[in-house]
Amino acid sequence: MLTGINTAMWYRSPLIARILIAGPEEHCLRVEIPFDEAGMFHIADGRRLATWTDAILVDQTADGEFVRARVASDDPAVGPLVCTARSAKGGIQPPIVIFDGWHRAATWVAHSRRGLNYPIVADLILTNGVPPLLGTLQP
Repeated sequence: MLTGINTAMWYRSPLIARILIAGPEEHCLRVEIPFDEAGMFHIADGRRLATWTDAILVDQTADGEFVRARVASDDPAVGPLVCTARSAKGGIQPPIVIFDGWHRAATWVAHSRRGLNYPIVADLILTNGVPPLLGTLQP
């Protein structure tokens, strides 16, 4: 367990810091999200999920190639997204910010555009506020 914590702190500290600044509550939820709620998602740099999907699908790096290969397959995007969300009376208040799973989420969106509609699983860290986006923290 300590190896996992050390790895997360060493390699993902900018993301973890933003989650902590948003004031996590005591509860996390694992939820299945239908595609018709995809409009609530942003990635941690502030882009809407649909905008990120458009960008990664034309990206000529290994990341773009990876997502295009996943989209070409009919295999659903699996593995939970790790996100923050604010709880609200009767539900979740947008935005839902994706910290881990950007590529899976883009695959999910692109699949839906091809008519392959399915829900995606997300681990929601409930927070008191919206986390600061990447590039917005001052040293």
